[in-house]
Amino acid sequence: MGTKRPRRMNLVDITIEQISVADTEYDEDYQMPVGGKEARPTTIQVKGQVNFGDGGHQFEARQPSMTGDRIPSTSHIVFRTCDLEEAGITIKKDDRVISIAGEDVDLLVDEVRGESPLDGGYLLRYVELVSNKEERASK
Repeated sequence: MGTKRPRRMNLVDITIEQISVADTEYDEDYQMPVGGKEARPTTIQVKGQVNFGDGGHQFEARQPSMTGDRIPSTSHIVFRTCDLEEAGITIKKDDRVISIAGEDVDLLVDEVRGESPLDGGYLLRYVELVSNKEERASK
């Protein structure tokens, strides 16, 4: 499967900070990171195709969550699975996108799912993004 490469993608450099569970100090009672921050020592760069939706749909269906209803993401990045595998990268929820095509951004990975099934795997990884509002609120 590593030799299959989807074509017709407009790839740009994406820089991602990944959470390091091993380097994060957790409170034993609450099983939460001490100080509310996870350690992010790992910065990776991989190519992906970016799509920012218009976000202008004021009557979008809300999605229920544990912390209340949320507006669905309108921004996403599509990665080729073969690129992620070659780099040894697994993108997970709450990883932070810090740069897209050389431009600084502050986005969190909200959902990762496989797309374009082939031979028991997926050719693409579809990554939904949300704005990192907590970081902005603390500045």
